[in-house]
Amino acid sequence: MIPILVVVAALQVGPVRPDVSYPRVWQISWVEASDSAGRTTHVAVFRRDENSAPVSQGRVAVPGDISTVVRIDDQFGHAATPSILEQILSDDFYESLPDGTGRNKQRAIQDSRNTATPRLDPVRMTARLATNAVVVTGEEASISTEGSVRRFFTRVYVRDATGEFKLVSSALAPR
Repeated sequence: MIPILVVVAALQVGPVRPDVSYPRVWQISWVEASDSAGRTTHVAVFRRDENSAPVSQGRVAVPGDISTVVRIDDQFGHAATPSILEQILSDDFYESLPDGTGRNKQRAIQDSRNTATPRLDPVRMTARLATNAVVVTGEEASISTEGSVRRFFTRVYVRDATGEFKLVSSALAPR
């Protein structure tokens, strides 16, 4: 059943179909999957939020905006190079760090050049679709050469004038 959900999520980028329900809140977890060549990757698994309205008929699909933002958020966590951050972060980006300090887009890019950026492995995530934004909340493991630290996060992705989602706000809190 998991591959079916993943395929549906990956393919739903076209127009909204009337015979398909698109719940606005999804729970996301990850599994390790291997292909026939033995390559392993982590794959997002989407589950309707337990508080979503039940669907009496038809199919259920992940809205394209949510699957797009989950992919972008994965890039943010696993490939936070200066060039990736330049593409992902809004010019209005601001991040509140666990120690109470904050940084804007320029500082985040500068920090990624000057220090080893930790890999962010999501433990659990909830994605909520709004009119022009997707809000992701959850818990992640920040993995660096010094070890692993778990923390809570809230990130807000907003569609910009070009139609692309950009990360405009990030807040991190200690677990």
